Amino acid sequence: MLSFKFHSPFLQGLLLLTVLVLASCSKKGPQFKETISGYKYLHHTKNKGPKPKVGDEVSYHEIVFRNDTLVQSTYYYGDPRRIVLPSPDSVAKPPRPDYEALFLMAVGDSLTVYQPLKGFKPSELPRGVSVKDTFIYHVKLFGIRDKAAVEKEAQALLARRQSIADSTMNYIKAFQSGALKDALQTTESGLQYILHRPGTGAEAKSGKFIDVHYSGFLMDGTNFDETYSKAAPYTFRLDRGLVIKGWDEGLQLLKEGGQATFFVPYTLAYGEAGRPGTIPERADLVFYVELKNVRFAD
Repeated sequence: MLSFKFHSPFLQGLLLLTVLVLASCSKKGPQFKETISGYKYLHHTKNKGPKPKVGDEVSYHEIVFRNDTLVQSTYYYGDPRRIVLPSPDSVAKPPRPDYEALFLMAVGDSLTVYQPLKGFKPSELPRGVSVKDTFIYHVKLFGIRDKAAVEKEAQALLARRQSIADSTMNYIKAFQSGALKDALQTTESGLQYILHRPGTGAEAKSGKFIDVHYSGFLMDGTNFDETYSKAAPYTFRLDRGLVIKGWDEGLQLLKEGGQATFFVPYTLAYGEAGRPGTIPERADLVFYVELKNVRFAD
C-alpha cells in the first residue's frame, strides 16, 4: 500500500483545508451563520471548550484567499501565528473577519469566514482589488493562553529588557575602552561579537525562518529598538536581505537557544546614510540577540 508524506507545512495546510471544506458539505448544503458584524462563516470542526477572551493569547493557522487566488498562508512559515487579542474598541471598524472568528472558536476548531468587499469604496481598496472581490479566511485554532499568563510573561520580559540594557551598556563601555579585546571574536567582514551561549538546537542556516528576541543600541547607549516590550519575538527569513548584513551573518553563528552581543560596523548596518529619524549617519550599532526558534524552510 502506498503512503504519501507531505514534508511542506504549506502543503499540509492546503490538504487540511481541502478535507475540511469537503467534510463541511452535506446533502443539505453548508450551514452558514453570521458574526457580530455580519460576516458569514461556516464551522468545519466544532469542539467543546472555552473560547478566547480579550487579552488572551491565541495561536492559529490561517489561509487567506481573494476569490480563488491564494493571498497568504501561515502554514508556509511552519508554526501557527500567535497574537494577543485586542479589545474591539482598539481595532478597525468594522474589524477583520478573522478577528471576530477567533472569538467563536474553541481549541481544535476550524472555520471559514467570508468578507465581500461590495460595501467599500474603490478608493479604500488596495491596487488590484475590486469591490466585486471576496476575501476568504480559513482559520484553525491551536491554543489559548489566558490573559493572566500573558501579562505575567510580559512583565518578566519588561524586567529582562532593563537588565539587558544595563549589561549591554557595560559591554559598550568596555568595547570603547578596549577592555573587551580578548573576549571579542571577529569575522572576515568586520562583524565583532561575544558569544554568550552558542545554543544546542537547530542551526540558523540561510533560508530558514527564525524567531529572535533582540535589543538594539547606538554606541552612546541609546536603545533604539527592541522586542521585549512587545512580548513577542521578531520573525523573518534568514539571509534574504530582510535585515541588516550584520544580522544575516551573525545569526548564522548561533543555534536555537543561542545568545550573543553583536558589535556591527556601519558598513554592515545602515551604511553612510543611516536611517533618518532613528539611526544617525555612519552609525556603528550594538545588538543583544536571543535566537528563540529555527523553523521550516523550503
